[in-house]
Amino acid sequence: MKKSSIGTLGIAKRYRRMAGDFKQTLNYSEIFTAINLKNGFKIISKLQQDDEYDIKVESMLGIEYENCCFALRFIRW
Repeated sequence: MKKSSIGTLGIAKRYRRMAGDFKQTLNYSEIFTAINLKNGFKIISKLQQDDEYDIKVESMLGIEYENCCFALRFIRW
């Protein structure tokens, strides 16, 4: 993960075994970003890709507002 005054950019490789009834192995990569705008606003995004089956797991794009007391996100999957 890389943080700067502009925002945050990250790339990750995830591998874990799910607990409970699913017992499904997750093996995926993700890239995420949060770009700082003015007055507590950010543009946020995330993309997750399953490495075993080569399919998209999740994608998200939105805007976030955060101040000292709360955060509010509007996102599109």
